[in-house]
Amino acid sequence: MIEEWGHIIPVDPTYVPSPAAQFQALQFWASRDKQGSSKTIEIHAQVHYIPPTDGTLHAVCCPNCRRSVDPGWLEDAVNLARVDGFNNLLTVIPCCGAFVSLNDLKVTRGFAPFGFARFCMSTHNPDPLSVGNITLKHLETILGCQLRVVWKRRMISVSALTGVPRVTND
Repeated sequence: MIEEWGHIIPVDPTYVPSPAAQFQALQFWASRDKQGSSKTIEIHAQVHYIPPTDGTLHAVCCPNCRRSVDPGWLEDAVNLARVDGFNNLLTVIPCCGAFVSLNDLKVTRGFAPFGFARFCMSTHNPDPLSVGNITLKHLETILGCQLRVVWKRRMISVSALTGVPRVTND
């Protein structure tokens, strides 16, 4: 069984929409999810790191030269930014020496595996259409900002012998 979490965050990590916009966005998003998955909003005092599912950083690349970013370097860069409460996401990327924001790193395919945000709308096992491009465009209009989706997945299997769930990240 696969469990999925969808996190919708502003492209600008410091942006927090008005309470009225948050409420309207949550209502709209819930109406788009035919599976009825619960939706939550989190607001943090400082920029918060939404970590990746293990093994997903291989798809991250430099926004300047499009070369793959070494997952070990990225982990170190995030840990360094954490020391300052993620107030400064700027770093020098080793592949081409460009000065980039960790928030601007790209992915070679799919959705971003991680993100930075003060405001986050989350859902567990959503209807895929509830986080599709049409829904995102409407949410961007409601919230007044550009958005990105951070997906997290993990495999859960039940051992036939013990009946005990075993969690593995995918």
